[in-house]
Amino acid sequence: MSYRNPQQNVDTQSGQAFANLQRTVAGAFGGIVQQEVAEQKELAKKQAKLAEKREKQIAADNLMESEIALGIKKYEVDNPALNIGESFGPLVDSYSDIMSTIRSGSVTDPKEIAKLRSQANDILTLPQRVGNMIESFSAVNTDIEETKSRAGKMGGLDLSTKSEMIEHMAVLMNEKPGKRETRIDYKDGKYSAVFVITPKDGKPQEYTEEQLRKYLSGEQQGAQIIPDETENMSALAESYLTVEDAATGKRVKSKSIYGNPTTRTIKANGQTIVETYRPLKRNGLIKGAMGMIKTNIGLMSENQKVSFMNNIVSPDNKEYDLTNINSKESIEALERGYGEHWLSKFTDGDQVLSTSVVKPEKPDKQNKKDIAKSKNYELAKKVIETSTDDLNFGAKGYNTESQYEKILTFAGREELGITVERINDENDKVQKIIVKSLDNPRQEYVIDKGFDDKRVKGILLKASEGSYTAEGSDYENLSDEEKFKELMKRYNQ
Repeated sequence: MSYRNPQQNVDTQSGQAFANLQRTVAGAFGGIVQQEVAEQKELAKKQAKLAEKREKQIAADNLMESEIALGIKKYEVDNPALNIGESFGPLVDSYSDIMSTIRSGSVTDPKEIAKLRSQANDILTLPQRVGNMIESFSAVNTDIEETKSRAGKMGGLDLSTKSEMIEHMAVLMNEKPGKRETRIDYKDGKYSAVFVITPKDGKPQEYTEEQLRKYLSGEQQGAQIIPDETENMSALAESYLTVEDAATGKRVKSKSIYGNPTTRTIKANGQTIVETYRPLKRNGLIKGAMGMIKTNIGLMSENQKVSFMNNIVSPDNKEYDLTNINSKESIEALERGYGEHWLSKFTDGDQVLSTSVVKPEKPDKQNKKDIAKSKNYELAKKVIETSTDDLNFGAKGYNTESQYEKILTFAGREELGITVERINDENDKVQKIIVKSLDNPRQEYVIDKGFDDKRVKGILLKASEGSYTAEGSDYENLSDEEKFKELMKRYNQ
């Protein structure tokens, strides 16, 4: 092995080794700096992108707020009296704040984040929900207006039941004075719109989205509607009033719903009409259909029963309410009335077969004596009815003696054609007065003690008429007392 000097390959000249080391270190540090610069550039790019994205998100949020506000404004313009913008504006402005809070990362609880997102989504839906409420109000008002045209009839408005909603709709539609306002409530993590209507001199009434939904779906009634039983009654008619025609297969009126032919006399427009008809078997038909009638009535609410009774069954009385509608008498009246209305709606009543007019008989000619008698009576009637004389005979403590003189004087008037005679008691005081017609002296009337002015004058008028008689076949054989009783029974009692 040859000997070699260990230093023969070491460069110790001019600090070359240090220089080489310096270059090595510098190169390594330069690489690090370049890497850091590159990373900073990349980070700056990312931050720029994040800032741009952030600006876009803020712009998008602001644009969304503008769209929400524009949607609200649309309904506010059409309905200025509701002051929609005033109540909804602050809530709309909070949308971007909520979204910024979510994106900032300041809230980390998933439940809180979900709650904030739900709030933001509620705000987004406000314009559509407000529009839906206004449309719902319009639909409810349209329904009310339609039922008004059928008021008092099946399916129409029950005007006998007071409805506050009818008044509220009139205020909302500016047909009556009052206030129309909106409000936003926040409960259980949800926003809800509320309309508040206050009639003039009335109390405010709130209407929520849920209430309007129930009104439109029929779950709740804003105004009492009379039950429309047309469809149910039609089913009753098919079952109990019609049969299938063998030739055509169609349902036709059954002949069995009528009874045997009979006649009746009707007086109308001065004529006498004899009508031959087959009576509708009302009682039998209602009795046969009573099972279905009870079922139909059973499906009505208490308010509907009251409404049906007061408008369909008993429209003139309107005496039913929630306190008496379920009494035995009311239910029976409702069932019977339901059946009667069914028959009136789906039948023509009795089946008329023929009619004939009866010619009136020619009246007998009045003789001159009767005509004169009639004229005399009319004159006597006028004298008595226009008289102011007090002919009271003993009532209220009157003196019968002095009153007899008044009656005697009054009866002596020529126009009356009567005469009077006093009957005395055992003390020779007037007990009663006998009134006779000059045309028929045998016709007598009695004025007894206690008769008032009106009754006395009525007796005088009867005697003046001269057309009644108290005579019987054995009148002449009666005692005075028996005659008196007979006269009292016929004319005064």
